[in-house]
Amino acid sequence: MAATAALLFAGVAGCKKDTLKSNDKTFNIEKFKQNLKVQLGTSIVGYSVVISKDGQFADSIQYGNATASSFSSASTPMTMNTYINIASVTKTLTAIAAIKMLNEKGILIDSKIEEYLPAYWNATTAVENITFKELLTHTSGLRETTTSYDSLKAQCARGLDGSKSRSYANCNFALFRAILPYIDNLTAMKSNENAAVGSNNTTAFETLLSQRYLTLMQQNVFTPAGLSNVTCNDASIAGLQTNMFSEGLAMNIISTSGNWTETCAGGGYYLTTLQMANVMAYLGHSTTLLSAAQKTVMNAELYGWDPEDSPTTSAGKAYGKDGALIWTGIAPNSPGLQTYVCNYPKGIDVAISINSLSGSNFRNMSTLALTAYEASWD
Repeated sequence: MAATAALLFAGVAGCKKDTLKSNDKTFNIEKFKQNLKVQLGTSIVGYSVVISKDGQFADSIQYGNATASSFSSASTPMTMNTYINIASVTKTLTAIAAIKMLNEKGILIDSKIEEYLPAYWNATTAVENITFKELLTHTSGLRETTTSYDSLKAQCARGLDGSKSRSYANCNFALFRAILPYIDNLTAMKSNENAAVGSNNTTAFETLLSQRYLTLMQQNVFTPAGLSNVTCNDASIAGLQTNMFSEGLAMNIISTSGNWTETCAGGGYYLTTLQMANVMAYLGHSTTLLSAAQKTVMNAELYGWDPEDSPTTSAGKAYGKDGALIWTGIAPNSPGLQTYVCNYPKGIDVAISINSLSGSNFRNMSTLALTAYEASWD
């Protein structure tokens, strides 16, 4: 189970809730909190928010229910320490590890991925010629949304699905589940691959890739940010995570989003809202995860960030990423969840977890958070 962080930066005590000045205006954290409450409303079954300032905990919102057998039954409250599948916010974390590891191995981000894919996946030349940068910016020409190994292998074998213009596709980041282990130790992974192909046991090899990806993420992202044993398997945090709900339907509840160990990298990590905020604090306000130069490039090129989630605010540029899951088998009122992180200018960061959907509709997390941010200047 991942440890609960009491503070965003280990060893730094205290809570900073004072105001921030930008030109002639002052940012009011308490107002930001209240504005977020207004934007999120009261129809959500449960949500939590963590606001940080300059990398330290500033305030939180904890609302509603995390678990229930019905909307009228007793429930575990939703808190900032409730685990949730962070969905595509995982992509930002994968990007951190990729940037860091490529730099450590002296591999240019414009390099082709051909050497770092399993040979038995039979990737086309066009796929082999994709660069790391293209994966990190969804400009690879790949369009696959599902992230199982069978889906990734099929995508590699059929080639590009479109032009190399930006087109959001989960497979771009899911491929790093295989790629990061090869970046880490190309010789060892090629040897393991050859042995697996020779013994006709590639399934076990793909499980090894998943485990190595998780280990490398722990080493390069979570442990430096003070988090231990971070998982993509809901069984490891049984009873500590939120359910998924559809708002207003008494029994439309899904317990959790399941075990993503074999489908992760584009989604699938389980973190609390506080832990999401913790990683974003280390990313935005220290050089523990990435150097200043690496962060500058990550932000400028939007590696792991989404353009639509990274608005230009009245105080400068923000960098954000949303995540969303929906249980499609119960449409039109499907259970689901949403997550969002954003590093705003002037040292203000936010992490949000929501455990329900209205019908099958996702909220525009970037817009609601930006509206709250912009209305918090006095």
